[in-house]
Amino acid sequence: MGLDMYLTKRYYIGGQYDFKEVKGIVDIHSKDGSLRLDAKELDSAEVHVGYWRKANAIHGWFVNHCSDSGEDDCKPMYVSVENLIELRELCQKILDMPAGDQRERFILSNLPPTAGFFFGSTDIDDDYFQDLRDTVEILKDASLKDNEDPFFDGFRYQASW
Repeated sequence: MGLDMYLTKRYYIGGQYDFKEVKGIVDIHSKDGSLRLDAKELDSAEVHVGYWRKANAIHGWFVNHCSDSGEDDCKPMYVSVENLIELRELCQKILDMPAGDQRERFILSNLPPTAGFFFGSTDIDDDYFQDLRDTVEILKDASLKDNEDPFFDGFRYQASW
């Protein structure tokens, strides 16, 4: 058990609506079998973007900045491109700060560890900073420019424990 965190990118295909004139076949193959879908039958698709485990400060940031209810309820949250850029820049800013009291005060005010059921350590230690480095890397690779794609329908964050 523990805090598992997922970021996905959603594409709205709307194949059943003629105005999009969606065409094509999607073939998916695995060791267990195959799946063949007509794109006209697809409503949406989600693509895996990132995964964290027990990165509780990052989780707390998503809850505080992206949850409609402001509550940590394990429901999917819409995340804007702007949200992800803000989080990436915040993580990078903390990583670039020299160690010391000023950095710790900044962390506690802007990206504090979040306690919770099996959320992991709330220490500001090597694991905390590794979570920030991982977040910068995930968000660097998240193709944030896809918001110009006509099928792009935003990002979703969801956690479970």
